[in-house]
Amino acid sequence: MEGGGGVEGFCGRSLRVVGLSGGRGAQRGEGGVEGFCGRSLRVVGLSGGRGRRRQANEMRPYAASTRRWVILMLHSALSVEEQDKVFDLAPEGVRKCILSTNIAETSVTIDGIRFVVDSGRAKEMVHDPRTGMASLQECWISKASADQRKGRAGRTGPGVAFRLYSKEEFDKFPDFTPPEVHKIPLESVVLQIKQLRMAEDPRRFPFIEPPADGMLASAVVALKEQEALSPALQLTPLGAALASLPVSLHIGKILILGSLFHLKARPFRQAVLDSGACLSSVRKERCELGAGLSETETGAVMDIHQEHVITMAAAMSVQSPYIRLGSSDASETTTLRMSMESPHGDPFTLLNIFNEWIRIKHRRSESSFKWCRRHGLEEQRLYEIAKLQKQFEGVLSESGVAGGEARAG
Repeated sequence: MEGGGGVEGFCGRSLRVVGLSGGRGAQRGEGGVEGFCGRSLRVVGLSGGRGRRRQANEMRPYAASTRRWVILMLHSALSVEEQDKVFDLAPEGVRKCILSTNIAETSVTIDGIRFVVDSGRAKEMVHDPRTGMASLQECWISKASADQRKGRAGRTGPGVAFRLYSKEEFDKFPDFTPPEVHKIPLESVVLQIKQLRMAEDPRRFPFIEPPADGMLASAVVALKEQEALSPALQLTPLGAALASLPVSLHIGKILILGSLFHLKARPFRQAVLDSGACLSSVRKERCELGAGLSETETGAVMDIHQEHVITMAAAMSVQSPYIRLGSSDASETTTLRMSMESPHGDPFTLLNIFNEWIRIKHRRSESSFKWCRRHGLEEQRLYEIAKLQKQFEGVLSESGVAGGEARAG
């Protein structure tokens, strides 16, 4: 970025912008920058937790010395309560400075924003077809995103946008952000293509903006290895069941295998890695993975543990319920959290948290909201798990998996 790279350069330039907008004498006016004083500033494009915290820590002494600013954050990892603060009216004579990720580009409109400071940076999901892994990487935004950020200034009135990059850098930006199909693993996309019979070979599907050949090829290989596709690229019964589930390949397989077999003795992550199950016959007693279990044993286990499997899959499909702890209450909250930890790993810990939350709500001896606050948990995430749990139950029932059968498309 022009004038100094990285978070430190961005922090310094943003502070100078805060000084500019805060230093104007007039708090009322009809035109020009002076007319915006007394309004709010939004800094957009902080692309990492460390960057946001460093930016806030650098701004707070200035805000404290002037007593005219309140520094707020806006990103998806905040609790709902913290997110709601950005919509509150600031006290008389005080301005809001909102440090935001690119969630602020299109997702929210905050009344009173008159200034936007745009870093020109964002973290985007990048898929590596060689490793099959997706990761967040910092990069320059597109021209369309820059225009979206500019439009946030004065959404409900006149505004000014400050871009912390040169015209030469802007001219190098791509016109548009790459479509999602270029940035994510494509296993679910391939399954949908096969389920809808849109192409015999998904690698030849006529995408409007085709992903790289390597991404589609690696998705097909992964589905064959998981035995969701046959060597002839036909959906197996397992693949048909996976295609009906609105989740990633691995979580979908957890749901299906956990619904059919007794996986209590092993953490689900290892069960998925170990299984390699071929559901060539969907009846449980005929599947290789269930060879050691009788129909009665398998059915009994499923009746007892299927709900737990679904809960864990739902918990792994939503954002973490953990709230970032402050230094003042970290020790006590960490101790309370440890009481629910499982030696089998995070999925079982999330199951323990959810089950304890349900017990608290049923007993009504304590407010579930207060219990979540004491344990450093965002209750909204637990409600999301409960909602997704019901959705998974319905999808499994409709697909026939919960009843021991899956239908190939």
